[in-house]
Amino acid sequence: MLGKRSVILNAEKALKALHEYDCKLLVRVDGFTLVGIVSKIKKEYDSQMGKDRKWAVGITMDGEIFEEPIDRKNPKKGGLEDIIQRDTPFMMVTARNSSDPDDSDKNFSWLPNKFSMNRMKAIEDENIAQIRILNNMKDEFDSQMKKMKRLRMASQIAEEENQNLEHTVFELSQRTSRIERENQELYTLLQRLRGKGLEVEGELAVELKRALQRGREKAMTPHEIRMTKLQEDEKEKQMVMRSQPDSDKISKEDIRDVIQDELSKERKRNDASKTPAPATKKE
Repeated sequence: MLGKRSVILNAEKALKALHEYDCKLLVRVDGFTLVGIVSKIKKEYDSQMGKDRKWAVGITMDGEIFEEPIDRKNPKKGGLEDIIQRDTPFMMVTARNSSDPDDSDKNFSWLPNKFSMNRMKAIEDENIAQIRILNNMKDEFDSQMKKMKRLRMASQIAEEENQNLEHTVFELSQRTSRIERENQELYTLLQRLRGKGLEVEGELAVELKRALQRGREKAMTPHEIRMTKLQEDEKEKQMVMRSQPDSDKISKEDIRDVIQDELSKERKRNDASKTPAPATKKE
């Protein structure tokens, strides 16, 4: 049994031998399947086109002979077009999907040319870059949305706290107004009570003075009562004298004599009231 290396060396020799005999591998674009080995390219006249067409003739990998056109009738262009997408010393790549000579679009798969491939690669890279940018923007958007959600929640909490604070301030304002009204009412009541207290105090002072006067009068002897009465009369006379003109005033000597006379009479009456009456003899 041949080893791997021997198989590879034999395959290399076979490819070189195929190249020496101008034979190539035929591969389809559709699935990059191997059709077989092309032994020659022949030309056949197409009566409809009025031209010769190229046909690949060869042997499949199963040992069967195949033939198929390597060009296509293009109704849009109105002529023949080459369908060999790649042609190297060892291989040809055909756009035809089968050996069927049908030239409709469904029987063909095309490889993009180098410019198209580069353009497609550039577009693909650009799309990948745009997708990455979009993903980054989406991540940033999601982050900002989460941040906005947190800020919205914080704003709602702050709004609730502000409403609670406003309600508290309103209640404190109402309470302050009520306290001020109560203070004003208490102050007014205090003023009335103070006025009433002064009035009562005055009445009590008058009553106290009268009570003291009555007490003194009850404690004095008849003599002291009369002496006090005389002194009060004397004060009233002096007050009357001060209010009269000088021509109507009584001299001090006259007043003194009158007082002395009244006092002397009072002493005599007092002495007489203290002297016991003589005892009467019993019969």
